[in-house]
Amino acid sequence: MLTALRHGSPCTAVRVVPDSPCAVVSVAFDRGYLDDPPHRPGLAHLFEHVWFALEPRGPALEWGETGEHAVVLHHTCPPDRIAAVVDAVATRLARLTAPPSPEAVTAALRLIRLEHRGLREEPLPGFPRRSLAGLLRGDPGFDPVAVRAGARELPALAGELGRFVHGRAHAVCVAGPTPGPAADDLARMCAGAGVRPAVRPPAVPPAAGRTVTEGGTGACAAAWVLPRTPQSAAAARLVAGLLERRPRPAGTRWVSGRVLSPHGVVPVRGGHLYAVAAGTDGRRPCAASLPGTVLLPLLRGPLDDLGTVRSALVRERPDVTDLAAWDALDLLHGTPGRPCGPDDVRRAVRSLDAEALHRFADLLAAGPYAEIDTRAAGHP
Repeated sequence: MLTALRHGSPCTAVRVVPDSPCAVVSVAFDRGYLDDPPHRPGLAHLFEHVWFALEPRGPALEWGETGEHAVVLHHTCPPDRIAAVVDAVATRLARLTAPPSPEAVTAALRLIRLEHRGLREEPLPGFPRRSLAGLLRGDPGFDPVAVRAGARELPALAGELGRFVHGRAHAVCVAGPTPGPAADDLARMCAGAGVRPAVRPPAVPPAAGRTVTEGGTGACAAAWVLPRTPQSAAAARLVAGLLERRPRPAGTRWVSGRVLSPHGVVPVRGGHLYAVAAGTDGRRPCAASLPGTVLLPLLRGPLDDLGTVRSALVRERPDVTDLAAWDALDLLHGTPGRPCGPDDVRRAVRSLDAEALHRFADLLAAGPYAEIDTRAAGHP
């Protein structure tokens, strides 16, 4: 239950999750990989790692993620240590007004190189997220993870990181089994240097039908930017569940769809990013367009198992970290008075029927989308 909420600088929220075994502080910054400067791809991802190289470190398990227009930082701890973690987060926020030390930047770069090498040596199956990032960025070769910088560039890189969140909105959200600090007290502690920026135009995929082909991953995908409403997010979640219950088309290992985030919501400026993807059998690329052969026929056919999928989604209970991060993203990119947080999406899931999903199909058919055809390695 969301017990307190504040819009301002920073945006703050407090959520009570009575049965949670731990507490969490989530910090989100209004800048992600699509905001990287052309000369410095990977800057948002580097900022994520530099944050965790800063002192002090509270008594928490820490990790982060870099999204399209936000970096989200997680700090999970025992409930009785939440005050110490909030204090450590507030100190780090205050230190962001100055460039990080060369030691912090060097440590972050070292971790990114290890992370990148591991991803390259053991590619994970699933959605081709890097290809989607390239399409949204307008650069098929864009890599939102890697950062390339030599030793001589460290001073300039530290300066860029010092300016990375200057003037950007940030959100700090606390969630746990007992009430944390009041939202206004949290805002005073974590003021930092952020301000709410002017709203920029929505990011949208290239014109419908644009296809990017790359080698090696054996998957294909189509992606849309949806209106930022609980109904569109709920429809995408329901369609994902329906897809996973359907037989796979010939030539594929799996077909599924999702709103691209472990939290169910990743804000692309102005809306949600929804994608449907298929893993190929490794011998040939996707035979045809996913929207035309898989997604739209599903939505325009009988939806007899909609009730089963809806019941499964309603029973889902995001953990405390997911809820805090989702609240932070909704505060950053939502519209005051028009919430689209986890509680709002769950209510929409309960109410959507087959007719609403047919309207969702019309939205997908009419809206611009991007297609990715990632061929298996060695395919001509």
